[in-house]
Amino acid sequence: MSIGSRSLSKSNYNSPKVITLFILGIMLRFLVMSIGHNYDFESYCIVGDLSSHFENVYAGTYRYNYAPLFFCVLGTLYRLSCAFPGNYQLIVYRILIVSTLTIVDIGISAFIAKKYSMNKAILFFLNPISIIITGYHNQFDNVAVLFALLSIPYFNKNNVERWTKDDTIFVSLISLSLLSKHILFMLPVFILFTKNLTLKKRLIYSFAPPLVFLMSFFPFALSTQAALNGVINNVFLYRSYNNSPLLAP
Repeated sequence: MSIGSRSLSKSNYNSPKVITLFILGIMLRFLVMSIGHNYDFESYCIVGDLSSHFENVYAGTYRYNYAPLFFCVLGTLYRLSCAFPGNYQLIVYRILIVSTLTIVDIGISAFIAKKYSMNKAILFFLNPISIIITGYHNQFDNVAVLFALLSIPYFNKNNVERWTKDDTIFVSLISLSLLSKHILFMLPVFILFTKNLTLKKRLIYSFAPPLVFLMSFFPFALSTQAALNGVINNVFLYRSYNNSPLLAP
């Protein structure tokens, strides 16, 4: 990498400058967290409580609209926070959530640094939007993004009929992305029309992750009628524009 580009080379990944900037990004996330919380964290408290007691989240609340993976994470973090008394429990719970999401942000930054440059990685990590989304809103879209990014090196572009280990890893990571949050639900559709894969691989790449996503609801949706209604109404019929009243009809 040229000196004129002023990009940080791989040899500088552990430099004091890089470490300082990442520490700054971490501190800013927790500083923003201290400002307060919104509706999302209140929902996480409900979901975490239900999940930590092994109750069916889809039957217990309408405030969870995704596949089971993240409520399992919330349940685990909530149970850990229960070791602390009174109001400290919710403080620790929030810290654990922000810490988890910060680790995810670091993972995305590491991918960007390896694939592109450390400068771009730092730009992502210190971006005010990234800091606010993780520190204040506590949204977990980046969990799904990280799994999708990790799948990229395993996308088998070689038009070879034989199924390989890379194919399995790619399908598994895309499945985990959808199980985290289905923001990339159109990706399998795009893959179906790619010209770089055999028909067999296109079909598996496109249909296996959505099938895993759908099957993840079965153990919960089939337990009670309330849970089934919760999955249908709060996941598949969820109207996100209700959160933006100016856009609603």
